[in-house]
Amino acid sequence: MSRQVVETLIARQLHQYNRLRSLLREEPDDRPAVHGPVVTISRQSGCCARQLAGRLATRLDVQVWGRELVDLVATDEGLRRELVSRLDAGAVRDTDTWVHGVISGRIFTQSDYLMALARTLKVLADSGGAVVVGRGASFILGDRAELRLRLVAGRLHRVRTLARERGIERTEAELLLDKLDRGRRDFVQQHFHRDVNDPQHYDLVVNVERVSTDILVDTCVSLVESRRSRADAAEG
Repeated sequence: MSRQVVETLIARQLHQYNRLRSLLREEPDDRPAVHGPVVTISRQSGCCARQLAGRLATRLDVQVWGRELVDLVATDEGLRRELVSRLDAGAVRDTDTWVHGVISGRIFTQSDYLMALARTLKVLADSGGAVVVGRGASFILGDRAELRLRLVAGRLHRVRTLARERGIERTEAELLLDKLDRGRRDFVQQHFHRDVNDPQHYDLVVNVERVSTDILVDTCVSLVESRRSRADAAEG
């Protein structure tokens, strides 16, 4: 790859990063929430986040967004789902998408994906009614979310859970767990310059080994209702 192309790519990445920082700094709408609440779920691999999200969404009468965001972004941007899915997983380098974009006439890098994801999540938050799993939603939405939840558990528990969910052997599950955790950690560090494991970024951090799903759902609903009640009181 020529020096000119590399310099252009770097300039583009810096521009996108500055745009993202500006978007994240925007103040939330001061109008009172009139729609369903927004909950973000950050998780270590093997913590059954999707199962919890489904239960919580049912109680709050909202929709779960996780992998579905890939389809939404792909549709909104007029792109192939395969490309957006690879960007979502961090499985493709910006230099690769740059070359592909030059050939196809449409450049869409991971930075572009992140911007599109941030815009999509903010629309969901502003209209209300979502439980968002992963995708850096806790960092993108910040106080727009009524509850920012982080799920953790011991390694052995998570390996066993992942092996059961994927129908794979323990050794393979250990490798997959490390890969997934590393990818999520690097995604947050690269794009938000934060440590995904820092508890200060969340309203509630729960060890799912020690808390049942029923109790956790009840706790989350209570916290969401409490925050919304305080917000309503402040508006009044």
